[in-house]
Amino acid sequence: MLVSSVCAAGMHAAIKYIAFRIHPFEIFFLRQSIALFLLIPIFINIGFAALRTDRLTGHILRGACMTVGGMAWFWAISLVPLAKVTALNLSAVLFTILGAIIFLKEVSELKRWAALIFGFAGVVAIIRPGYEIISFGIILVLATRLFPAVARLLSKVLSKTEKHQLL
Repeated sequence: MLVSSVCAAGMHAAIKYIAFRIHPFEIFFLRQSIALFLLIPIFINIGFAALRTDRLTGHILRGACMTVGGMAWFWAISLVPLAKVTALNLSAVLFTILGAIIFLKEVSELKRWAALIFGFAGVVAIIRPGYEIISFGIILVLATRLFPAVARLLSKVLSKTEKHQLL
C-alpha cells in the first residue's frame, strides 16, 4: 500500500508538472497504453478466455465510467492545487457508500450516516473554507469522484455472477 501511494503521488505530481505542455487527455492515454502493455504478459499467461463474460454491457459501462473518470481526473489535477485534489480524492469513498445505501439497499447504521455527514462536511470545508468562489476545477474534481464510485458499485453487482480467476 505504501509503494502504491508513493507511485500515485508521483504520478499526480508528474501530471501536474507536464500538463502545461501536454494535454491531460494525452497523458491519460499514454498511461493507459503503458498499463495495457504491462498487462499483456499476464493475460498471455492465464489466457484470454479469462475475459469471457455473459455481462458484457455491465463491464463496458464500468470501463466507460473508469475511462471518463480517469480522463476528467487528469484534467482536474492540471487545474487545481495538488494538495486540494489529493484531499478531495477521498470523497470517492463517501459517494460509494451513499450509492451503496441508495442503489444497492445496503443496511446503514447510525455510525455510517455519521461518517457520511462528517465526511461531506469535511469536503465542504476543503472546497470552501471561507467565501471563495468555487472554480471549475473544484467542480471537476468532485464530478470525477462520482465515476469511480459508480464503477465500484457496478463491480459489486458484477462480482455476484462473474467467475474469479486468480493468477
